[in-house]
Amino acid sequence: MGRLSRRGIPVLNLGAGSCYPWEQQPEQVFPETDAAYLRRILDYCRVTTVRDRLARHLFERLGRSCQFIPCPALLAGRPFRKTGTRRDLFVINFMEGAGHYDWEQGIDSPAWRELVQTLLKGLGRQHPLAFLCHNQREYEVASLLDPAIPRVLPKNSQEYFALAGRAKLALFNRLHAAIAFAGIGVPSVSVGTDTRLLMVDAVGLPCFYVKEATLDRLEDAIHQIRMNLDGERDRLLTLSEHTWHRYRDAVEQALAVAPGRT
Repeated sequence: MGRLSRRGIPVLNLGAGSCYPWEQQPEQVFPETDAAYLRRILDYCRVTTVRDRLARHLFERLGRSCQFIPCPALLAGRPFRKTGTRRDLFVINFMEGAGHYDWEQGIDSPAWRELVQTLLKGLGRQHPLAFLCHNQREYEVASLLDPAIPRVLPKNSQEYFALAGRAKLALFNRLHAAIAFAGIGVPSVSVGTDTRLLMVDAVGLPCFYVKEATLDRLEDAIHQIRMNLDGERDRLLTLSEHTWHRYRDAVEQALAVAPGRT
């Protein structure tokens, strides 16, 4: 990266984000060796954008400026948007423990599974359901939750967004899925274990740390979205287009900077 920057080749740092245990959100980057490393990396970049408020705070504490723009995953589905598609599914992505890692936070994985099973019973009386699985393990675990609910393990982007295009609402543990679905106008409720939840919050969608995700809270969040589903879909599509223009402008401005400047 440094070699490219010194040769005048633009280095763009787009969509940087934080990923700390939810219960251990830092006030600054530490130790100082890590802070010095990040300053050096950021100085190589002609532009840095961040996707969540904690990342922005940490970079500002390092004395480095950045632009706060929603996660670029919001743009992933733009080539796959379709009009007139029947949107009837409630899509669920389930991960054991509600995330990739426990982060030594003492998360009760069986309790999370039981909560979701209870939630699915109610949802199944209101919507056709489908599991969205991102790997073989999720595919297998979904069958244990409810073998009657169809499972989808997409092999490529086309298959992924074919399912997303049929969704009207979703519940996610994979937080980038929430952003990708939002980009084609599908609102969701997210539950996770770390500060990547803040990138979901940044697009105005409800999200919960798993220890705070009670059945009542999840049902209420889903109900609130359902009460204004069309409005929320329009809001997300507008946000996606606005985000596209902001990234385009940020890149254009960075490329217009004279070589050697940061």
